[in-house]
Amino acid sequence: MAGFEFNHDPFTFKFTSTRTGETLIDTTGRTFLFQDKFIQIDMEIPSGHIYGFGERETNFELGKGAWTMWPTDNKAEFDTGLGGKQLQGMHPFCLIKSGKSDEFFGIFFRSSNAQSPIVSYRDDKNILSYITTGGNLDINFFMRGSAKDIIAEY
Repeated sequence: MAGFEFNHDPFTFKFTSTRTGETLIDTTGRTFLFQDKFIQIDMEIPSGHIYGFGERETNFELGKGAWTMWPTDNKAEFDTGLGGKQLQGMHPFCLIKSGKSDEFFGIFFRSSNAQSPIVSYRDDKNILSYITTGGNLDINFFMRGSAKDIIAEY
């Protein structure tokens, strides 16, 4: 289970593990921008162990970089995180390993438009940024469990 906090002005939200007290997702002090043709949500996450953003050929664990998603019907090329190497479709789901335990949580962030999840490290923090050109958004968080549990919940 996860605790949830949010503020109205400026709008921020935070998920915390009720079992360990670890902050899983925190947007406090990060970019949170909604405009007509540009949306960016930066989230501090507990570790850099991120898996997913699939239809691409790459290592299972993603490193820092831009993991652009837009259906392109490309042949399979190894994706280095520099963008533009996604395959035919897109699947905007990722698993993130907790920093304090062997548990995971998942994020499903679907936009009807092009999107680029960006993994970076700033101020000794792991940052996951979602940037999209707008469109309809579906955002779901799946909290705390084994990788198998999170995928089953998803």
